[in-house]
Amino acid sequence: MLEILWSNIYYAIFIGLFFAGETVLIPAIYLGVEGRLDLPLVIAISLMAAVISDLVWYFVGRLFPLSKILTFRPFRSKNAEIDSLSKVFDKHALYILFLSKFIYGTRTIVQILCGSRKISFLPYFMINFTSLCILNGVFVLIAFYINKSTILVSYPYGIWIALGVFAGIVILFHYIVKKIFWEKWSQQ
Repeated sequence: MLEILWSNIYYAIFIGLFFAGETVLIPAIYLGVEGRLDLPLVIAISLMAAVISDLVWYFVGRLFPLSKILTFRPFRSKNAEIDSLSKVFDKHALYILFLSKFIYGTRTIVQILCGSRKISFLPYFMINFTSLCILNGVFVLIAFYINKSTILVSYPYGIWIALGVFAGIVILFHYIVKKIFWEKWSQQ
């Protein structure tokens, strides 16, 4: 089974990125930095999967009323967050769109809000794509730094420890950005 997965790894990465996002992106980038995967191909697949996924949510927002979308199970538990975000969204939509890539858990609803608030497609697409590129760049830089600065990689199973350190730093990065900006948005 692992042999089949590894022989189709880039298809698996695309599917994983489409449905699970950073959960798949973090190890894929790290394995790319390690040289076990083709890093430029991982980045290209990441951008393609994220853009397609984001466009799906954008058009869901365009096609269905927000009140109907919020009745779906994944969004019911986030009504308080969505309400506070909706209050400042009209004023700072593209800024929030950009930052949503760096705040875990806000990406999907921001895509839907962009569609439901009829944000023009071209500015939406350009900001969204730019933020995806920057996010991938930040992850690659963090992965390179950890890979080059840690002696863990030379030990048996060291790659897994280094990957864990990388994931921990990425999670901390998301948490700090969320803490700073989510609090700012919710106070407006």
